[in-house]
Amino acid sequence: MSTNNVNQFTLVASMRVIVLSVCLLALAGCGDTYRYVMGGEVGWNLKKEIRDKGAKEINLAKLVPFAWDELFLFGPYQPTEAICAKLGLSPTECKSKITKKSTDDSEMLMVFRKKGQIAHVEMHYLFHGDFIPIVHDQPLTPETALFVVTTDGKTTSGKPWLRLKLKDSAIRSNSRLVSDTYVSALSAASSAPHLGR
Repeated sequence: MSTNNVNQFTLVASMRVIVLSVCLLALAGCGDTYRYVMGGEVGWNLKKEIRDKGAKEINLAKLVPFAWDELFLFGPYQPTEAICAKLGLSPTECKSKITKKSTDDSEMLMVFRKKGQIAHVEMHYLFHGDFIPIVHDQPLTPETALFVVTTDGKTTSGKPWLRLKLKDSAIRSNSRLVSDTYVSALSAASSAPHLGR
């Protein structure tokens, strides 16, 4: 083999290594890109706060870039029919509004409403902040979506698993909202005309 052919062979081999390296680096960043595109802005904002900045408390209202007054959280594998029933959606609304479905242990659905209308639906990746176990006093409001960030073990990559637990003040406030609604419903029922047999 001539010196010229060896140099050409070395150049081609070097180019292949460079192209392969660039492709591997691009793929390594695709996970975050994929999660952002398939997830959404709220989950990404959560990730930036708790993973990148190390925040220990979260006021979700400050991370949501749109108007909302209710937040519903639905765990992994929650059937679409159950989600729509909880939200009071008709089958037609359900098909057009709830277009994402959790198919993995690592994701859950977040549904934001404003004045009873769906404002935003997002698949949330639990690595960006795990809301499980999901609070039962739903919906959450901008005033009650206050969370404390706790560490609960490690991920398979050795990073801390971060859980979002409602702050005590939010639990009391949300329970009061649920209780007030319940008391109002009871009062309305007791003052309604009683229909006999």
